Amino acid sequence: MLGKILAVDDIPDNLRVIAGFLLQAGYDVRPVTSGREALQVVAVDPPDLVLLDIRMPEMDGFAVCARLKADPATANIPIVFLSASGDLADKLQAFEAGGADYIEKPFQEREVLARVELQLRLRRAQREVAEARDVLEAKVAERTQDLAKLAYFDTLTGLPNRKKFSEDMDRMLADPAVSGFALLLLDLDRFKSINDALGHDVGDELLKQLAGRLLTVLDGRPGFVARLGGDEFAVCVEGGDTREAEHLAELILGNLESPFALENMRIEMGCSVGIAIYPRDGDRSGELLRCADVAMYVAKQTMSRYSSYAAQQDTNSTSRLALLSQFADAVAANHLVLHYQPKIHIASGKATGVEALVRWQHPRRGLLPPGEFLPQIELTDMIRRLTHWVVETAAAQIDDWLRQGLPVPVAINLSARNLVEEDLPDWIAQVLRARGIPPHLLEVEITETAMMVAPDRSLAVLGRIADLGVRLAVDDFGTGYSSFALLRRLPKGIALKIDRSFVERIVEDPADEAIVASIIHLAHGLSARAIAEGIEKADVLARLGSLGCQEAQGYLIARPMPEPAARSWLIEHGGGDASPGKVT
Repeated sequence: MLGKILAVDDIPDNLRVIAGFLLQAGYDVRPVTSGREALQVVAVDPPDLVLLDIRMPEMDGFAVCARLKADPATANIPIVFLSASGDLADKLQAFEAGGADYIEKPFQEREVLARVELQLRLRRAQREVAEARDVLEAKVAERTQDLAKLAYFDTLTGLPNRKKFSEDMDRMLADPAVSGFALLLLDLDRFKSINDALGHDVGDELLKQLAGRLLTVLDGRPGFVARLGGDEFAVCVEGGDTREAEHLAELILGNLESPFALENMRIEMGCSVGIAIYPRDGDRSGELLRCADVAMYVAKQTMSRYSSYAAQQDTNSTSRLALLSQFADAVAANHLVLHYQPKIHIASGKATGVEALVRWQHPRRGLLPPGEFLPQIELTDMIRRLTHWVVETAAAQIDDWLRQGLPVPVAINLSARNLVEEDLPDWIAQVLRARGIPPHLLEVEITETAMMVAPDRSLAVLGRIADLGVRLAVDDFGTGYSSFALLRRLPKGIALKIDRSFVERIVEDPADEAIVASIIHLAHGLSARAIAEGIEKADVLARLGSLGCQEAQGYLIARPMPEPAARSWLIEHGGGDASPGKVT
């Protein structure tokens, strides 16, 4: 391929025309139809050139250009604006925004190809200049021994520094004779306290003694030790599997148990170790170092002293990032579905509503639960798009059930990012009006933790949603450390969903029963409904009823299920607590 090009135009016919020119000429073309999708594609796979339509809904070309130019990682990607306008003012605005060129519609094949080739040549020339500069700097470093020493070795401990460590790892990765190795990343506990209390000279002496101990442990093993910076060290050992690497970690930690003699004092130091294994956890030095860092963080969090990398603990693994890049296409391709988990009135056993839970029908991996993708989506702007999809789909389902004589309240979940979207209440109102749905048949669930991110803004948004007549519920109640002052400000009639961690052992644990009874009493005092989550045993359900809990949800009652099964279940259990009807 001659170059990688991202073409952005909200009109599919325009994309087909320009992509046809470029594909025929041998370019690798990725066509997208919105500014937001363009930013997502660039974040995952940066192109060599962007062809960007100016006039687009939601986010126009100038806004996309501004975002790309503001990010150092994408600032140098040339942008050629596309527009049907030949006005000089529009062209000047495009160049002032950072555009490298301007192509008018309708597209002329020869003009498009000529301008694209020119920009790609300039891009290649810039890269060649950068590469030539790097080569020159490397030659200067190689010819100057003292500079090489400073460049590759830590002046305090004499160990290889991060740069040399990465290069040595790259050499091992490129060596066909090396079939595997273990990377151990070490971080001292309480080192900052030592530095602050005893001074940097004592801290430096501690680091030098630590380096000596690490070399002693490694003595006779094929590998090397490096100081990556601060109190962070790395040990790389050839031929290691997980069991051998964990044994080495235990040896290192055992060696550190002996106090360090510093300034006539004996100081004990702890250490956390993260372990990554090649090739299991990666085949590049940067990826292996990242995996070891993730494992070290887990060791610190769990106070387990050392930990081996596990993909399920890594919210930023390559596979998860790849999944994230596919999500926007999944929404557009209608690969998302809602499953519905019923709730019942404990006293009567009748259905009081359902909770809508999103699933991703992945074309290769099958039906994915929200835990596989939702935590990553919540960290991006795509959560807004997902929330809109869930609201619209839930509203359509309410409408469909109403037509079948099933006035079933449907609960949806909002994230912390949704709660700072001041236009969300207006958008929900618009969806309800468009379908003529009684607002009380929609319920919004939000966790305590989400409300605590920005309490004032969150409560304002929730208040406006409640004013629509939409019902509210606090999910996972008891786990989010919300204050009584915050609870007092919640809208009237809200529901408190008692977290399953308190509910599941109320029969055998008096402490859990007391906590649940207190939450139910609190709910009654706030004129709120109490809903218990995670019910899996009949005796737990009975005990909740005796404590005055009104509603329950859990696998004992029903698992999340697709719409046809949910509809049958609701009909069998007296579906809904409202009369059928529409509002306008």
